[in-house]
Amino acid sequence: MPARCSIRRDHSPSLTGPPAPETVPNLLGWLRACHEGGSILAAVCAGTFLLAATRLLDGRPATTHWSAAARLQQTFPGPQDRS
Repeated sequence: MPARCSIRRDHSPSLTGPPAPETVPNLLGWLRACHEGGSILAAVCAGTFLLAATRLLDGRPATTHWSAAARLQQTFPGPQDRS
């Protein structure tokens, strides 16, 4: 059965950056399941860190806020930084 991939309301936006990937394994699994089911995923700013944690950005262009670009590249070397 495909994952229900409508907008989720159980994770509040953050102005301090994304949650640590290890603290949201269910969210990462849900993102992977949505992708496998054919959903197109997108992220804005620090949300790129969560998509990178799913490994779905490996080898793909990715961008984030310029002040977080070096941290994205150090933490997740798979995405090709385009910040």
